[in-house]
Amino acid sequence: MPNRLYRRPESVLVVIYTFYMDFLLLERTHPVNFWQSVTGTICWNEDPHDAAIREVKEETGLSSESIIDAKLKNKFSILPEWKDRYDPKVNFNTEHLWYLKIPQKVSIDLCYKEHKSYKWVKSEQALKMVQSWTNKEAIKRLL
Repeated sequence: MPNRLYRRPESVLVVIYTFYMDFLLLERTHPVNFWQSVTGTICWNEDPHDAAIREVKEETGLSSESIIDAKLKNKFSILPEWKDRYDPKVNFNTEHLWYLKIPQKVSIDLCYKEHKSYKWVKSEQALKMVQSWTNKEAIKRLL
């Protein structure tokens, strides 16, 4: 039985991009200079689809009814700086990949608790900016 006092070791990654292949990247407040697509933990009472929609809304203010399940999951080690959020017996997180394609770049309503800025960038720049291998691979799948 999972220990619900801790975060569920399962999350979503949502890559938001335009018809013109501009990618939305968010800069986290911590760690410094950490750029990523929309990410977030799946709550204990949620399924991955609902979590992806919730995270997009919370982190960007965008509606995401047309979100696409990539039907891909990645498993990775939990980084030391986030380990205290999880049950001490948990070492890995499973991330579900989603895509949201929108017509054009739009202004984003950032959640300043988690992110301090955003940028719309082309794929080459996005691949240089994102930190996680799962985020890089998710972008590469669209190219």
